[in-house]
Amino acid sequence: MVDRSTKQTSPKKRFAHGQRREKIVDAAIVEFSLFGFAGTTMRSVGDRAGVNHQLIVHHFQNMDGLWRAAMMRLSEEANELMQQSMARIDQGDDQETLEAFIDSIVAFAVKRPEAFRIMIIETAADSERFAWFVDTYVRGLFETFRACLTAAQRAGVAAPGDVGTLYYALIGTATSSFTLANENAKLTSSNPFREQAIEHVRRLCRRVLGVPSADADRPG
Repeated sequence: MVDRSTKQTSPKKRFAHGQRREKIVDAAIVEFSLFGFAGTTMRSVGDRAGVNHQLIVHHFQNMDGLWRAAMMRLSEEANELMQQSMARIDQGDDQETLEAFIDSIVAFAVKRPEAFRIMIIETAADSERFAWFVDTYVRGLFETFRACLTAAQRAGVAAPGDVGTLYYALIGTATSSFTLANENAKLTSSNPFREQAIEHVRRLCRRVLGVPSADADRPG
């Protein structure tokens, strides 16, 4: 006799469950980037994701839970791109390490410009959830930059200067063309996401941090 007291979810149903959750998070990222936390509702996210908004309650309980899930997803994607960039270099080369950091920031800005739009909105609000995100995720990114930059500065392959100032100079240069893509396209009549434009941003980021160009003589 079969015991039916504990039903197990089939792999197909678990996959569909995961897919719906991913769709909701993707939709939430777009909504938060357009309207901020205050202007986003479960109904608007549900409409964008094509699901009943009650399903969002089931998965995330409330808007705060949804916002944190969206930011966690963005952080995971950023970390994955960072790991991919670092895996391609000689870990003992300070210039290559800093360049890999730059490349990962640019790649993430291209892939997820919404992340930086959300950050601009949230930093103005200065909420508890934003403080949580900074302490949980952004601080680690900043400390990684500090380590990469100071090592490159000691090796003479990066400009001297305050870490915080150079960090935000990099973030602004790496992300603005993509965060403000609509404005960029209207002003320049060109696509900021074309490969030539992306490569130009990478080169500008290196110049901002004083990284020698490929054809320049390197110290030592």
